[in-house]
Amino acid sequence: LSLGFVRDQIQELLESSGADKDNDQMISKEEFSKMIVEPKVISVLQDVGVDVVTLVDLKDTLFERDVMVDEGEDGDGVLVGPEEKKLSFSEMVGLVFDLRDGNVATVRDVGNLRKYINTRFTSLEQ
Repeated sequence: LSLGFVRDQIQELLESSGADKDNDQMISKEEFSKMIVEPKVISVLQDVGVDVVTLVDLKDTLFERDVMVDEGEDGDGVLVGPEEKKLSFSEMVGLVFDLRDGNVATVRDVGNLRKYINTRFTSLEQ
């Protein structure tokens, strides 16, 4: 499957499902949750090779806010970042492409996992 085909299918789904209810061209976790239960959405995602059950299971992780540690003036680390992460259309397409069945883990995936785990440990230490 080509990236263009997947992109066109997801764009059509976003428009037809009305998932982007605030028309900000970003998908929030709430908008995603409403979109992912639509039968047409499920069908298209399965057609492009996405395990929809796993996608739903990963929802909290996909929309988890990006956490940064701000050392501040006194040297104490403070977690900063938006309350909820929103995904752009291109990020959504990339995630769908990355989460297709049959994809193998890459060095980049392992690196991203390492960064994620380090960030989580840093937030727990706070």
